[in-house]
Amino acid sequence: MEAWHSYTVGTSPSMELPDGWHSTDTIIYGYGPLICSTCTLTPETFQSTTSHSGTYAAKLISRDLGGSVGVVNDELSNCNISFNISTQKEVRSGGTAVTARMDSVTAWFQYFPKGNDSGNVTVNAVIAGIGAGGTDSVIGSGLDSTTIGTGRDNYILSTSTYTKHKYTLSYINSTVVPDHIQITFNTGNGGGTSTDSTTMYVDDVNIYPLSSTAVQTAAHSAATRCYPNPAGNMLNIQTTQYQNTTAELYNMLGQKVMVQSLQSNITEMNIGNLSDGIYLLHLLDKNNAIIYQTRIAKQQ
Repeated sequence: MEAWHSYTVGTSPSMELPDGWHSTDTIIYGYGPLICSTCTLTPETFQSTTSHSGTYAAKLISRDLGGSVGVVNDELSNCNISFNISTQKEVRSGGTAVTARMDSVTAWFQYFPKGNDSGNVTVNAVIAGIGAGGTDSVIGSGLDSTTIGTGRDNYILSTSTYTKHKYTLSYINSTVVPDHIQITFNTGNGGGTSTDSTTMYVDDVNIYPLSSTAVQTAAHSAATRCYPNPAGNMLNIQTTQYQNTTAELYNMLGQKVMVQSLQSNITEMNIGNLSDGIYLLHLLDKNNAIIYQTRIAKQQ
């Protein structure tokens, strides 16, 4: 959390955020005046020198805004955060862009709860924009492999020293690939039960790929080309390693829609019967290991 920037929202004071991250402050000052005219708006996310490594960490504080809103727990997220006034719910989109399946996320944090608060960390692998109403579709979730309390997956209990947590991603099937990883740290319980002044420090957040997939893809990507992209009726797969290689095409729901063995250094796939959209192409060796993958746009 070393690189930070200052920003304002509406009539807010100058606020701070680590680069690539967003916080509840955007909602407080962007939507607060529309929701509660008697609330006392105040920032909840700050740059702190109480860090695990380097100079800075993010400090998150739940605040009592008064009025009809009361205590608002702070969130720090790599997603864009907005608010749907009609449903009174947050909307998250985006995240950290990825081109392959990720294995896990790690983070270091301290947590100082007040009252009965317990913090929460959410880690999701998503495909952007293919859910209902154009929302992001969650295809994998990360569970905390660190013991943090019986029966409370991804909930954070009090920890006065920096503690490392690892969130291992579990996917809905063995083939689907995300295009974003979404990570959100939350100071409190929400739902009107959060407590004023609950504080969390977050530092050193990292995303780790599946090493075997990453190595295999890197080793073969330079020798493989797929064109045209977008493709209409025919897709050409050009590779020097076509012997004992199979091409598999998946839609964004992870469903296999085509299989074809490669017969030469340039193989044509007839995709004319497929619906327009985004597909994932896998090339597999004789052991069914993925040696190459890429996204293909089908567009007539």
